[in-house]
Amino acid sequence: MKQIYLITFLFFTSISFAQNDLLGEWFIHYTNIDGNQQYSTVQNSFNNLIFEDTSFHGSVCSNGHDGSYTFNDDNTITITSLVYLNGGCNYEVEIDLFLHPYLFDFLNYYLFNPEYSYTISGSGANETLTLTNGNGDFVVY
Repeated sequence: MKQIYLITFLFFTSISFAQNDLLGEWFIHYTNIDGNQQYSTVQNSFNNLIFEDTSFHGSVCSNGHDGSYTFNDDNTITITSLVYLNGGCNYEVEIDLFLHPYLFDFLNYYLFNPEYSYTISGSGANETLTLTNGNGDFVVY
């Protein structure tokens, strides 16, 4: 009986540790949507994504978004809700080449396939998160 408790504890502990790697604030480095790689033209503080235990929020060019997700045990998350918060953006290039493809194409893909895979590589200041939707589009943070 002790073995069953130990195996259960180790299983849930490993899920918890994997999820903890995802938690925190990430800054968008670039997007790759429909094969088009776009780098942001504004400072990182305008383009971030913050993962908490079951929710996330962030902004792209001062346009916010909030949502919730569930963590899966295989380096995937399932987005369960997403809301866009209207904001202003004074950077026309950012709107056309970065904001719309990210918010409306990449994140909105959850309506068709809510599962997103992720990989985390590097460490410290060089740590990167790559979030990929079911369409093969990805964002590097």
